[in-house]
Formats: sequence, C-alpha cells, structure tokens
Amino acid sequence: MTFAWILFAIYLLGTSYLGWLGHRKTDDFGSFAIGKGDLSPVQVGVTLAAATASAATFIINPGFVYVNGLSAFMHLGISVYIGFVGMLILLSFRFRRMGMDMKALTIPDWIGKRYGSRNFSLYFAFINLLTFAFIVLLVGGISIVMQKLLGVSNVTALLITLIFVTGYVLFGGTYAHVFTNMLQGFLMIGITLIVLWTGMKLMLNTGGFWEALRLEDPNLTKPVNPESTLFNGWFSTYIAGFCIGGALVCQPHILTKALYVRSDRAVRNYIIVFSIVFFLFTLLLLAGFWAHALVSPEQLVDAETGLFRQDLVMTVYLQQAYPEWLFTIISVVLLAAAMSTLDGLLVGISTIT
Repeated sequence: MTFAWILFAIYLLGTSYLGWLGHRKTDDFGSFAIGKGDLSPVQVGVTLAAATASAATFIINPGFVYVNGLSAFMHLGISVYIGFVGMLILLSFRFRRMGMDMKALTIPDWIGKRYGSRNFSLYFAFINLLTFAFIVLLVGGISIVMQKLLGVSNVTALLITLIFVTGYVLFGGTYAHVFTNMLQGFLMIGITLIVLWTGMKLMLNTGGFWEALRLEDPNLTKPVNPESTLFNGWFSTYIAGFCIGGALVCQPHILTKALYVRSDRAVRNYIIVFSIVFFLFTLLLLAGFWAHALVSPEQLVDAETGLFRQDLVMTVYLQQAYPEWLFTIISVVLLAAAMSTLDGLLVGISTIT
C-alpha cells in the first residue's frame, strides 16, 4: 500500500507540473481549446492514442475475449481499429482545412460555421454534453481501481479524481491535456510492451496453447462464436465493429485533434503515429486468451454475490502473472490510462461554444 501511494504521489506531482507547463503556454480561449498549432505530430498522435484507449481497452475488453474468444478479439480489436483509422483518415484532412479557414475551435463551432446555423451549433453542443455519461463511467471506474490500490473510501477516490483531473485541465487546457497525455501515453506504451512480451512468452512456453484453448471450448477459436450473445454473427462481429469504430471518431475529444496542427502533412504524420500506438494498445486484448492458462473461471466469481465477473479477468491475470511490486506499477498506469481519456473529455466539455 505504501509503495502504491509513493508511485501515485510521483504521478500526481509529474502530472501537476505538466499541467502548469500547459498553463504557461495558454494565452487565450483559442489556445485553451485547440492550442496554437505548434504541437508536433508525435505529441498529437500519442495524445490521441492515450485518449482513445480508455480503461475499457486495458481492463474490460480482455474479459470479453476471455469469455467469447476470437470473435470478441476480431470485433473489439481488429474491426473497431480498422473502422476507427479509416474514418480518421477520411475526415481529418478536410475537417482541419475547413476548420482553419473558418477559425473553428470545437465541433459545435465548426458545425455552426460550416452550415451557417447557430441553432445547429447549439444542437451539437447539447449532444456533446451527453458525454457526461461517459465521464461518470470513467470516474466510477477510476474510483474502483483507486479504492483497491490505495485503500481509500469511494468518496475520497471520487474527490481525488474530480479535483485533480478537472484542476489541471481547467488550469492548462489543451496544452495540459497534451503534455499530461504524453506522460500517460508513454507509461501505457511501456506497460503494454511488458504485458505483450510476457504474454507471448507464456503462449510459446505453453505447448499446444491454441489446441488447448480449442479443446476447452471450440467456440473460443472460431471467427464467429455461435454461443455468444454479442458476437454470434458476421454482421455483429465484423460489420458492426467497423461501423462502431468509425462512429467513435466523431467524438469531440478525438476529431478536434486535427485542429491542433497546421498542415495536412502533420495530420498524416500524427495519424501514422496514432495508428501504430493504438494498434499496440489493441493487442492487449490478447491477454484475454493468455488468461486461460493462468486464471480459472472459479477465480472470477464474486465472493459477495457468487456471480461470474468477466471484468475481473485482466486484474486477476496480472496478479497471477507478475510479482506484487510490478502489479502495483501496472495498476498505477491503469489509473493513468483512465485519466488520459477523462481529461480529453473534460477539455471537450469545457470548450463547448
């Protein structure tokens, strides 16, 4: 517990310092909302990847793969990834050019100026406010991890999360969002590489891994799982995943990244950086397969309710695969992953015009 508090305190101090640097770069509402166009493609690409890969990527989605197998990986991983990157390429270049010509700062602002309608702009501003539901989900998830990691109450965890993240976002705006997401993003990359490396070793050292998985349940290795409630058809597994990935790009904290840079070349380069980093994060879903070698279904039963909880798969797998000190480090990075998405949403909410 003490080690976790030390790591978390270091993370808080580092993030606070980056938020202060962001404040120093912020001069007006324009720079608060989208910066001054001086952010590099690497900064924007890593920031976008960190903001897109929320706690769901690192904690929740491997549980779907554990239960549903290859079909869940193809839907949540590959199909969503292809749809997301494809839509990002389709929209970003023209969105940036038109946004720069119109001096747009947000998606509602862009919509209003593009179609010459203040009412249309207000309509999209109202829709953007609905992301509060996502914010509530993230804050709740962060609170659960923080309670277990730091031994604090739910109220304390909620207060730490809301005061800290809201504080540095409102203090430094987009620059604070980018600078802190760079830190959070590289922490996430480091942990991802560790998990992938050890997972691949586990798979290679387990003789006949995929055959054992097939013998456990033949549906786990099928491209479509006929027994799954979510991924039991080609449409729901592949086409729906592709469409969902494309729709995710239209979130305000994602598409507006195109306004952070000044040229189509920079847009192309940050999309390349994003595609590489986010694909790396997507591969973490493979942990849902690897967990079958270390985690039995009995270990995923809630002690209080007696119900099976697939959302515990990643946590239990990491506890089984790593020593306690490394598990603690990974847990702190999981908090950073959730906060990186949360601060992006808060920047989008705070700049609705």
